[in-house]
Amino acid sequence: PAPVLDYTVVKSQAPASPGVGEAIAYTIVVTNTGSVTIEDMVVSDTISPVILGVTTTQPGGFGAPVVTSVAGTGSRYVWSASGLSILPGTSVTFTIDGRVGLVCAATVVSNRTQVRAGTACAGTSRASNQVSVTVQPPTSGMSVVKVQNPASPGIGEAVTYTITIVNTGTATIEALSVTDTISPVLVGVTTTEPGAFGLPVVTSVSGGTRYAWSTSGALLMAPGASYVFTIGGTVGPVCVDTIAGNTAYVVANLACGAVRMSTNGTWFSVPAPVLDYTVVKSQAPAS
Repeated sequence: PAPVLDYTVVKSQAPASPGVGEAIAYTIVVTNTGSVTIEDMVVSDTISPVILGVTTTQPGGFGAPVVTSVAGTGSRYVWSASGLSILPGTSVTFTIDGRVGLVCAATVVSNRTQVRAGTACAGTSRASNQVSVTVQPPTSGMSVVKVQNPASPGIGEAVTYTITIVNTGTATIEALSVTDTISPVLVGVTTTEPGAFGLPVVTSVSGGTRYAWSTSGALLMAPGASYVFTIGGTVGPVCVDTIAGNTAYVVANLACGAVRMSTNGTWFSVPAPVLDYTVVKSQAPAS
């Protein structure tokens, strides 16, 4: 009887559910399950464009794979070799390693390996099992809180606003702008800002003075990171009872979109000083 050419192709993926930025490894094991020595082999695998920084390893007898771009599918890795001696019962292993790139929507990453193996007499093709994972996009989130201190300042007293911004999502914030319009009641205003920001752009607007910060270059605000801005000044004189209130507005830009939020409002009331006086006249001597 003629010897039988037969083999299996098994593909595995680790970890089973990697997230954005995490490593992923594919392992392809070809086992000669027939009764004849395999002499030549071609192994082809197309990797999703979501997988970045790909590196490979291959068994002896194979050179590095030929890599070609496949429109809409990814990159195809093809190993080929002849003059092999893969005996019955033995295996050869190929690996493809990379990391999961950014996705902005849930994305299925799946693939299978195609193998053609042959002998001097015949050749046959096999496909591996399919491996897949649904990659979830990172979440975008932000908290913005404004605090006024003291709660009820009077004329001539200092008041400070503190704006705290925290990246509460799992996506990195790449640009940030903060805008706050301060009541004209506040005079002698000064600001402080994080090192990634320059001084605010100050403009006079209806209802007060606007302070606007924005990043002038690349900003990488990692998940969990926070920035603090302060605006301080002195409560100036008023001629009528006046309420000084304001709310800061924040825009965070991410690779997959933007988050826009307003802080809580802060306010205090400044009563007008009372104009009053007495007039007293005296005479001396009385008579």
